[in-house]
Amino acid sequence: MIEGIKEIGILVKNSGQSVVQSLIQDIKIKNDQKSHYVINFNFDTINKKVFIKEEVFAESVQQDNSVANKTSIPGSAEKYLFIGNPPGNFQRDRVSLTKDNFRYLFTSTFPTLENNLDDGELKDKIKLVLDACFDNNKGIYLFKVKECGFCTNLPAELTDFSGLSSKESRDKVKTFLDAIVKCVYEKIKEDKRISKKDIAFFTASINGKPIAQYNEYAKYLEQSVVEELFLKAENGNCYVCGKHNVPVTFNTTKLKFKYYITDKISFAPYFAKKNFIKSFAICKDCYKKLLAGETFVKNNLRSRFGGATMYIIPKFIFPATFKLSNLNSWASKIKMFVGSADSFEDYQKFKEQISSYKDFEDENNNLLLNLLLCKDDGRSLKIYTLIKDVPPSRIGEIITKQHNIEDIAHTLLSNTKRWDLGFKPIYYLFPVKKNSFDKSLLRLYGSIIEGEKIPRSFLVSKFVELYKVFAYEQFSQYNVSGKSDDVVFAALKHNIFLRYLEELNLLEKGGRMDVNSLKLNDDTKNFIREMGYDEQKTALFLLGYLVGIVGNAQYSAGMEKKPILNKITYQGMSIKKIKEHFLNEVFEKLVQYKKIQYADPVFANAKPLLDKNIDKWELSDKENVFYILSGYAFSTFKTMNASKNNKEEKNG
Repeated sequence: MIEGIKEIGILVKNSGQSVVQSLIQDIKIKNDQKSHYVINFNFDTINKKVFIKEEVFAESVQQDNSVANKTSIPGSAEKYLFIGNPPGNFQRDRVSLTKDNFRYLFTSTFPTLENNLDDGELKDKIKLVLDACFDNNKGIYLFKVKECGFCTNLPAELTDFSGLSSKESRDKVKTFLDAIVKCVYEKIKEDKRISKKDIAFFTASINGKPIAQYNEYAKYLEQSVVEELFLKAENGNCYVCGKHNVPVTFNTTKLKFKYYITDKISFAPYFAKKNFIKSFAICKDCYKKLLAGETFVKNNLRSRFGGATMYIIPKFIFPATFKLSNLNSWASKIKMFVGSADSFEDYQKFKEQISSYKDFEDENNNLLLNLLLCKDDGRSLKIYTLIKDVPPSRIGEIITKQHNIEDIAHTLLSNTKRWDLGFKPIYYLFPVKKNSFDKSLLRLYGSIIEGEKIPRSFLVSKFVELYKVFAYEQFSQYNVSGKSDDVVFAALKHNIFLRYLEELNLLEKGGRMDVNSLKLNDDTKNFIREMGYDEQKTALFLLGYLVGIVGNAQYSAGMEKKPILNKITYQGMSIKKIKEHFLNEVFEKLVQYKKIQYADPVFANAKPLLDKNIDKWELSDKENVFYILSGYAFSTFKTMNASKNNKEEKNG
């Protein structure tokens, strides 16, 4: 992964951008109907006042009387040098003046700038701001609230530090900042009619000129982000480029992605922090390339993947020669290409652009893809997994197989998006507790992409867990919502998903029975044939079909919960229990609801298969439940579909 990031960084650096320009980040904004704004605090040193000015950062674009995607106003992030919010103490006051919070602007930001800027016009202006708008309380700078006519309703004692200890002073600064932050947000909402969530970022000006437009400030940013790491650097070997005896650092706090653990002493040779430099060290040139590469990836190669944030990190097999404009265009296409495996809608968007994508096929033959799945809230990044060295052709194969199996589902069942096999809808085929991410699901994604075999028992166990969520309507706890009857669509799609994995050679295929020996309607035989059922699976599927007939009869009698489903044990059902108890209970209900004449052909096929295989049964208790519910789902779906078609005919 680190090599791919570096290669992107080289391409960005070769485009002629400065270090700071290469670090400018896009702002991720919500796609709602409101505009988003830059809030600029203008410090007027002549009148000793602070004025708040808003500037539209992104606005909604109307198309066909509906709100389309939010469009950013070009140049805002570049104009104010928005480089994001690095982690750690660095973000408090030594990072960019332009960021998504302003908390320290009214205490430590300007003093820090004065201490670290080179002599020049900007430093002189900073001194004027400090003299006009700040009090110095024994080294603690606080904004002059009342003198500057800004948040004048704050209590005077908030700025009185007389007789306080160092700890008491620090606590009081926090109280002061809490109060002024609250006041400013209220002022912005009252005066500008702008809420907190509609603010893209904050910045500051002095006498009308943005601080970010001073050359000294850009130089300060570069010094703060990179140069200071190497002021006292030891000579060593660079882990990234292999250079020997050059100044290196193992401090990776300025990097967004975690390449090596350098914050836990147990990972250092001989458990000494100073020894990290022996196992992972980066030279200045590589550090700059990694920063530029990371920023480009976050801005241009970020996507969604099955419920997680995904960064697509290319690794070129041969040196690439993109110009920056071509690199941006290529990144857009590769993101769209990989994203087309995520859902049917994404695939449709890709198809609309496929003619322009063909121009990039040669480049795609020159690379492998690293897919980093993570949670990224803009301030911290939690890595779930890294899927390494994926050839684009593998993504193409997955997409092709997806749509081949979806076409089969359309023929067997109905022509609907419900059978979408993209990674996003796959996420909802598994029970995942809210506010969490299932690592086993991530391993499944990785197996699909990398072509690794998947245990059928793992999948079936998860499927049955999901049926339990539906049965007990535990929707508030899990990632699914709906009605208990939605188990019908879930079970059918699980079968289609297993068929898809077989098509990708990720599941072992078992023996398949000759469906021509079954005396059933063609729809049922075609489903059994296409799903690849053997005799044992078919026996349970047909038993489940009978459960569906009973369930539909109970529903018609006003029992919406279908009591027959209460006979299913989601922890698993032994074949002995099924034959000796469950089968008889189902048969009794068929007689009770006078459905035996409809069920007899199915029963006549199911019972012999069950008897024939009972002494050599291979399916697990969970698999027994799965195939019974598969038959129930198929039977119920056919009834629902027939009812829907009858209504359409009457209305037509």
